[in-house]
Amino acid sequence: MSAQHDDEIELGRRVHERFGVEIDSTVTSAAGIFRAITRDVSRGGACFEVIEPMAVGSSFDIALSLVLGANSMSEPLKLAGKVVWCTPTDTGFQIGAAFSPMGADTREYLQMFLNFLAKGVGIEEDGEASEYDEEEDDELEKKGLFA
Repeated sequence: MSAQHDDEIELGRRVHERFGVEIDSTVTSAAGIFRAITRDVSRGGACFEVIEPMAVGSSFDIALSLVLGANSMSEPLKLAGKVVWCTPTDTGFQIGAAFSPMGADTREYLQMFLNFLAKGVGIEEDGEASEYDEEEDDELEKKGLFA
């Protein structure tokens, strides 16, 4: 018998590992463009806070950038998604979102983004990000972290 699935949640357990991280982001939807702060990000979606409510089922685009150093940020990772839930908070609204299917290039960039979150972004003394180590990423994948 197969397990029940609902929005990538299997019997009360999420399919993708979540990374609790606050990332200043920009969300664009039919309601406008909003500053957002992520609470967590995974391969399947994100939780973020905005100042305006978003309707469940509505589509949006989000642009995420990693802070690599004092004056250095990654290229924005642009992802499309749909709102799964919206809850009021003291300062705005918390949004639970599922990412839309993505192309191979976007999937690869998201994977690299999550790898950085898993390992931490190494910052050298000169404020530059340390060199990307593909072998370390391969090891994380072999361990099943990003299968």
